[in-house]
Amino acid sequence: MKMYLNKIFVLIIYSIFYIILSPQDVYAYIDPGTTNLIVSAIIALFATIGYYFRIIVQKIKEYMNMLRSFFIK
Repeated sequence: MKMYLNKIFVLIIYSIFYIILSPQDVYAYIDPGTTNLIVSAIIALFATIGYYFRIIVQKIKEYMNMLRSFFIK
């Protein structure tokens, strides 16, 4: 079983390298709607990261204030 998975892994790696390194002509068009969707997704990603970072910082501040009030008494 292990040998079988090893052969599959090697085949996948060779396939990826072949696809990346072989030059091909691509006839594609990205319309403005698709670009707008990609930009909106990137903005939403950064907004989500900022929101969760703010929550983590707020929790750390609350914990520090709790420790401070515990030791000051």
